[in-house]
Amino acid sequence: MFEKLKVLAARLDELEIRLSAPDLYDDPDRAAKLLRERNELEPIVTAFREYEQAQRTLADATEMLSDPDMKELAQEELQQAKSDIARLEDELKILLLPKDPERKNAEFLGWFTEATGGTQVGCLSLAGETGFSLIGEADSRTD
Repeated sequence: MFEKLKVLAARLDELEIRLSAPDLYDDPDRAAKLLRERNELEPIVTAFREYEQAQRTLADATEMLSDPDMKELAQEELQQAKSDIARLEDELKILLLPKDPERKNAEFLGWFTEATGGTQVGCLSLAGETGFSLIGEADSRTD
């Protein structure tokens, strides 16, 4: 997983260089494609860089444990780093899940309506120019 993340980080750096080129908008389709790719990679790479920083903090805190004057601070940093690492590992696993191509441009809107005897709940999808479509519905009746 981490080798893939290093490749993605390098790709984001490359995209940033390409996006700063003065002739970027000479080809609007290419510019849009590069911007889309950057927007997809940015949250993943940001989380990965935070993960790397947490790993460095963990190593530094572990090293500081041997200093009696710094032991208390080191223990706090150690606990925080371990917590951050666990959170970021979970976040990265989710961010690396394959995207559903059918839901590429979808936004999800929750829809809640109180009805006699219960609450109806639905979830709508707003998919670009196609409008709304109902993608889930439940009825929780109290009778």
